[in-house]
Amino acid sequence: MRVSLMILVVTGFLLLGAKNKLFSQVPKDTIGKVWTVGQAQEWYNKLPWLTGANYIPSNAINQLEMWQADTFDPIQIEKEFKWFRDLGFNTMRVYLHSLVWKQDAKGFKKRIDQFLTLTDKYDIKVAFVFFDDCWNSTVTIGKQPDPKPGVHNSGWLQDPGDPAHQDETLFPFLKEYVQDILRTYAKDSRILFWDLYNEPGGNGPGGQVPPKGETSFPLLKAVFSWAREINPAQPLTSGIWNWNLYEMNAFVAANSDIITYHDYTGEVSHGQYIKSLKVLGKPLICTEYMARSRDSRFENILPLLKNEKVGAINWGFVAGKTNTIYEWGKVVADGGEPDLWFHDILREDGTPYAIQETNLIRDLNNGNKGEVLRLAPGRKNPRNSEGDFVTLKDGRIMFVYSRYSGTSDSDHGTAVLAARYSSDKGKSWTTKDRIVVEQEGKMNVMSVSLLRLKDGKIALFYLRKNSVTDCIPMVRFSGDEGNTWTAPIQIIRDKEGYFVLNNNRVIQLKNGRLIMAVALHHTPDGKWLDKADLYAYYSDDSGKTWQSSSKVPNNTDIITQEPGLIELRDGRLLMFIRASQGKQQLSYSKDKGATWSPIEPSNIQSPLSPASIARIPKTGDLLLVWNNGTKVRSPLTAAISKDEGKTWQYIKNIENDPDGWYCYTAIHFVDDEVLLSYCAGSQSQKTHLNVTDVKKIKLEWFYK
Repeated sequence: MRVSLMILVVTGFLLLGAKNKLFSQVPKDTIGKVWTVGQAQEWYNKLPWLTGANYIPSNAINQLEMWQADTFDPIQIEKEFKWFRDLGFNTMRVYLHSLVWKQDAKGFKKRIDQFLTLTDKYDIKVAFVFFDDCWNSTVTIGKQPDPKPGVHNSGWLQDPGDPAHQDETLFPFLKEYVQDILRTYAKDSRILFWDLYNEPGGNGPGGQVPPKGETSFPLLKAVFSWAREINPAQPLTSGIWNWNLYEMNAFVAANSDIITYHDYTGEVSHGQYIKSLKVLGKPLICTEYMARSRDSRFENILPLLKNEKVGAINWGFVAGKTNTIYEWGKVVADGGEPDLWFHDILREDGTPYAIQETNLIRDLNNGNKGEVLRLAPGRKNPRNSEGDFVTLKDGRIMFVYSRYSGTSDSDHGTAVLAARYSSDKGKSWTTKDRIVVEQEGKMNVMSVSLLRLKDGKIALFYLRKNSVTDCIPMVRFSGDEGNTWTAPIQIIRDKEGYFVLNNNRVIQLKNGRLIMAVALHHTPDGKWLDKADLYAYYSDDSGKTWQSSSKVPNNTDIITQEPGLIELRDGRLLMFIRASQGKQQLSYSKDKGATWSPIEPSNIQSPLSPASIARIPKTGDLLLVWNNGTKVRSPLTAAISKDEGKTWQYIKNIENDPDGWYCYTAIHFVDDEVLLSYCAGSQSQKTHLNVTDVKKIKLEWFYK
């Protein structure tokens, strides 16, 4: 937003214990009851690290186009909010405009309510901005102009404009506007703070118009006075942005409840700026940063802000009509995309400008919980789902998943098993698929489990599906790290029918036994049963032959499906079962899987959706990943058990988009990190099982 860089004064003054000119001029008298340092820190300490972006929808050129009734677009806004939360952002700074209120105050507030309803839905807090001295000074209500090709912020508007900002005959109207908005939302918990004046004394378009300087001081003082008369529950602030505006900076520092600032420099000077402002003792939030060509980048600034416990709100989210991918004052006449974007993170379709940036943002925002691979559907590839991992002896990780082709994304569509590889412990992945198993079933092959056996070989388990009455688990073995595989072995030979074996479901017990849990839904002479018959199949000869357990007793009307297994410390086996009636069901075996206890309810609330449980090698605890709810497959939640599944703690969401559809998780441990793969589609877009995400998460995150 800013058109000139922060000019830093002598940078060593704090280290020498001196006061700089900014703070030596802080007046003794302030307007109203400004929060004390203690009050401000108490407010800040209750919050998570604040991280986000200045927000305007990509289809709006300025504040008027965003907020006017004819162009306000909640559908577009919600679509972009999903992307916002996908990056782990929790805070956005949003500009209002006095002329929209003047035209239709009631309608404007109704649209603000709609906006806040959406932010609340996605757990996003909002900082609203009232006045602004940047860019175009002439403001006209109604249809807004089209963007000028290649021109940064060609349509952004000042508020109230120039010379209106110094016309005190307009102050009564501006006061009424500010106080009406503040009075309406004074206790609204969806609003984080009020930014009363953006860059007072700022410049016009591209720095070509002389800055307003101290001519904005009367309005700055007035807006603080008007706001203090309302005294909202949220803190008041105005960002310090130009080190040379001594008197205005001193006033802002003295009258702001929290300290906000703008900086578009590299990490050294930005770090010095933070040290300078910390002398005030109040929480710091950087409400504008990130201009790539000025060395203000996510890679060097976002880690700095997190380490310094400074809130981080960059300029620009989705590239669009504001044209902020272009640099201040540098016009690209043909409107072509610059090689280096100035601001913004995502393209208009939601894909990242630079995936390494979005990975970093997710890592820092989510406690090192970042997406490392996303397998989205494409042309003649309607679905990618149900995968599993194995670490190879050379250190690489192989991920095998079900890759669908043709036009059908159903469970019965055409599919093969394809592999991707990582040579850096899951941080990055190959971009081309290697086919591991062709479509040997008449319908498909799907639902992969990979297992490193005690004899050193790799076992590859999957379903071979011929029809709706013929779906059987198969296994192949590799002695050369997945380069070649043996002919398939049919695991179930004593029964016929449609068996379901989920991905990441086969385990090897301490005594060497291979065992899996399966669900039988359909026999050739019967009909489809949602309430499946559950069995375990096990092998004591390294997978050559397999035996069936007795059927898991279920004398209830509870639907049981998609079971999984974990070996407990006392030698028993725990079967956890996708089930109806709002909870995962459990069954136990005391004889290594030959017989099973009647099903019983767990303390894990769940919709009719599978869970995954794995033992953490480093701690010995159990890690549970499941849908923590009773209706839909969102959120995707993790929990830890230190008592063999009796109780669960450290419950936290991995994904929480209410429109998301998360399931069929594979869990793989790599040193002090966890790789998770899971289906991550959208309910509204009907891509439920079609997208697979792989995330890499620090193990310590699960214990926080």
